[in-house]
Amino acid sequence: RGTHPGAMALERLGYGYEGQLPALRREEFSRLAEGKSGQPATVYLDHAGATLYGEGQLNAAMRDMCTNVYANPHSQSATSQRTTKAIDEARLLVLKHLNADPSKYTVIFTSGATSALKLLGEAFPWSPGASEFAYTLDNHNSVLGIREYAQVKHASIRVVDEDSPDKTLATFPGGASRATKAPTTRPNGHVATNGHVAKKNTAEDEDKEEENEGQEAEKNGVDEKKGAHLAADDVDNGAGDTCCYSLFAFPGESNFSGRKMDLGMISKVASGYLPRVWNG
Repeated sequence: RGTHPGAMALERLGYGYEGQLPALRREEFSRLAEGKSGQPATVYLDHAGATLYGEGQLNAAMRDMCTNVYANPHSQSATSQRTTKAIDEARLLVLKHLNADPSKYTVIFTSGATSALKLLGEAFPWSPGASEFAYTLDNHNSVLGIREYAQVKHASIRVVDEDSPDKTLATFPGGASRATKAPTTRPNGHVATNGHVAKKNTAEDEDKEEENEGQEAEKNGVDEKKGAHLAADDVDNGAGDTCCYSLFAFPGESNFSGRKMDLGMISKVASGYLPRVWNG
């Protein structure tokens, strides 16, 4: 039985996992308890970043590793095929957990979410002048980092309201050089940036910026309209047609507030509803 006042209070209240949280802490996370040499008990809260492994998980993994032989999955030996089977089963478990159809989705294991988002930004088939990267205002910093890849490929950027995703908060045209500085607009006509507030550009400023961007595109040998057309023609959608691809990102759960987002946004994007609203 836990001796920490907080743990005792939780046990009396029957809080968490149908009242089993104190028992779960004792049985699976005993290392968090007060140490024998007087070390204070640990209250671990960073489960969104890196949740703790349970003792039962470690024991099961040790039994498996001590019983079976796993080899390089890219070979044809029995031990290699056992590894391939284990990886495939792990992928299916992830898809089942997310209620994702294996015929439409696949799982790629990476070192972490930041690495996965970086890989996505680098590998995504951006079409210059045609693709768009849209994201909800409430998002992880690593998601916002994808803007850099979109900008390099002259894809436009759109910031939407997570409560009303059909409401656009800010847009930045393909090739805009400072989109990463202004993720949203405020009612007072100013642009809220990462660290400061800057006044919106005047018409004269915008004309000058367009002229500079045009000169930069000409210098790099890029024709925006032609580039968009060629990029669209170069991407095959698998049905004999060609198209360009855009990317929409929102968190299933906010890493800042813990708030869970409306998963209905997925079908609204997949059906084309949100893109039609965004583009009028």
